[in-house]
Amino acid sequence: MRSTALLLLAALAALAAPASAAEPPDSERFWPQWRGPLCTGAAPHARPPLEWSETKNVRFKVEVPGLGSSSPVVWRDLVIVTTATPVTKALPRPAATPKPEGFNHPAVSAPGSAQAFEVLAYQRADGRLRWRRTVREEFPHEGTHKDGTFASGSAVTDGERIYAFFGSRGLYALDMEGRIVWQKDLGDMTVKMGFGEGASPAVFAGRLVVTWDHDGDSFLAAFDARTGRELWRTPREEQTTWATPLVVPGGKPQVVTAASNRVRAYDLGNGALLWDAAGLTPNTIPTPVHGDGLVYLTAGFRGNALMAVKLAEAKGDLATGTAIAWRYDKDTPYVPSPLLYRGGLYFLKGNSGILTRLDAKTGEKHFTERVATLENVYASPVAADGRVYIFDRAGAAAVLEAGPTLKVLAVNTLDDGFDASPAMVDGALYLRGRRHLYAIEQAPGAARGEPPADPFLAGLSALCGKAFEGRMVEGTEPADEAIRKERLVMHVRTCAPAELRIPFHVGADRSRTWVITPAGAELRLKHDHRHQDGSEDRITQYGGDTRGSDHALRRDFFADAHTAALIPAAAENVWTMALEPGKTFSYALRREEQGRRFRVDFDLAREVPPPPGPW
Repeated sequence: MRSTALLLLAALAALAAPASAAEPPDSERFWPQWRGPLCTGAAPHARPPLEWSETKNVRFKVEVPGLGSSSPVVWRDLVIVTTATPVTKALPRPAATPKPEGFNHPAVSAPGSAQAFEVLAYQRADGRLRWRRTVREEFPHEGTHKDGTFASGSAVTDGERIYAFFGSRGLYALDMEGRIVWQKDLGDMTVKMGFGEGASPAVFAGRLVVTWDHDGDSFLAAFDARTGRELWRTPREEQTTWATPLVVPGGKPQVVTAASNRVRAYDLGNGALLWDAAGLTPNTIPTPVHGDGLVYLTAGFRGNALMAVKLAEAKGDLATGTAIAWRYDKDTPYVPSPLLYRGGLYFLKGNSGILTRLDAKTGEKHFTERVATLENVYASPVAADGRVYIFDRAGAAAVLEAGPTLKVLAVNTLDDGFDASPAMVDGALYLRGRRHLYAIEQAPGAARGEPPADPFLAGLSALCGKAFEGRMVEGTEPADEAIRKERLVMHVRTCAPAELRIPFHVGADRSRTWVITPAGAELRLKHDHRHQDGSEDRITQYGGDTRGSDHALRRDFFADAHTAALIPAAAENVWTMALEPGKTFSYALRREEQGRRFRVDFDLAREVPPPPGPW
């Protein structure tokens, strides 16, 4: 049995070559912090669906314990959220914190019980809980706003560790299996009006940065992400803010902070102040975004403020000089952060459904219009695949066409309400509601939009949702015999103009999926190879591009330079896919100089029941 498994693995490796040079790195593919891989709200490689409901395109829906308005972060096979869960055990209640005159607010209530502050990781494939870690149990010293929670700060990951910031309840680093690596207690905040805490940390180049802005001694601090050692701490003359810091990469990475007294940028290396400018409105919440040399800072409580700063010219006090490229003083957001996408800066008026798009470079207004059905909005807008997604607190979501005019493509509704911002990875949206965690993804066999114009893709799309059994008709290596003995099934599972996914099952092995996408005027074939837990295999995303074709229903895919670098023996690989509608689909490999041949023919005249989903 062991020798058969090894032969099978060897045969599959012989077919393998790694991803093309265009394959996105993990840092761009996944959603490592609450504003996405680019810290702009956009996912450059995601392809979320257009439509969904409680009965359509819901891959999973699982209940999340406790309460939290933190956004999900997604890394490889994990979806990570933070939460606070009431506990019944007797824990000491802290003495009441002295409050300044006028502190009481009708929307704020004192904490009713002790809380367990937790980090949860769910399997991205099916929503099953992978692990749950309680990092602290404590009776909070302050309450929170009626719309807030004790777990409002989102986690962040660098792919090695997960970092969770519960403010007065501590800063924690966990490994990817949920074990606490290090922790820090930074003291207790005195938050304005007792509205609760909520800023998230930022991580970059081995440094973890947190803001500690409250009605006390405020500061910005950086920690060694691996050990938790405090690297620097810079005092700030600042009142309570809830804005997450933005790290802008470059020759000298900067930490940009939005706030009410002053907006500032610090040297990530030592915490020194690099530049500052007049502050925004009170109760600053939105996180800055950055692109093409400009950083955008905004707030919208009891006023409107938005500025675009040219980082190349920013130095010292920006009150003089030309570093501020432009300002805008209308309809800026209170809670939601702005979205920077395809040359446009999108933001909501206050917490409403009124959306503005500006030219990100010039500040010229393209539109300010109400988005139908959206009412009260806390979640920040996100974008992918030419679309903008906005969710409101009642469970409605509008999908817009990205561009200088407002065009609503779809309006969708779920039973839960959403304060947390979405995450987007591959073909899915991950939504953290008040009670549930959703994965929204195009159902197998459902086309997304119009059928593809390419005749080969159109021919395969016509088979969407169907499965067919095949047989190996050619194999020139001894290891191929292990494949010949297995039942071989192809399943045209997911079809869209931008992507076709066809799992190829070898017996009980569901580790590989053929992925066909447009690549300019050509097509690209990749092999998505995964372990049973959904994590990627070391050899995955291998394949190549076509070089024209003389046959409408046949495509040859030539191994690329990355393939040759990783597996020199596969440098001359050519994969062929050929379609005879109603008769046969063939998948083949040839390597001319080595005399290598492999081919499987699938009988399209005999449909078989679809197999389970791929790993």
